[in-house]
Amino acid sequence: MRRLRRPPIPREGKPVDTRPLESEIQKQILDYLAAERIFAIRFNTGALRDRTGRVMQFHSAGPGVADILAFFDLGGTYWAGDREIEDVHHQQVLWIEVKRPGEQQRESQKQFQAYVEEQGHYYLVARDVADVVDWQRQFDPHWSEKR
Repeated sequence: MRRLRRPPIPREGKPVDTRPLESEIQKQILDYLAAERIFAIRFNTGALRDRTGRVMQFHSAGPGVADILAFFDLGGTYWAGDREIEDVHHQQVLWIEVKRPGEQQRESQKQFQAYVEEQGHYYLVARDVADVVDWQRQFDPHWSEKR
């Protein structure tokens, strides 16, 4: 059962932050990828306080790693002359860093982005599902055929 987000409580003199939570944006993106039959993995990160009150951060794949790893099939049909030879599947890796509107990447995330781009992977900072759809429209040559 999915837990619903509690509405923000207005505090005297402070505006209410109505931006969606990062976890809500992640879920929307993962739901979209699942609907498109795109294999995706979400990496867990978090923080907690130890007994002394010190904040301890944990990352399931190391500091700076993007929130979501998706594998897009950017393949298509290979043609030789006027004959169709075979269906080619070209998997492309997309790392998705999810940010709330107005938030920026940390330095460790920028370093991770540079590393994966050097490896030939794609990297996207997404603030909503539309960013992922726009990326797919730009890089998937068969996107319009799937609609």
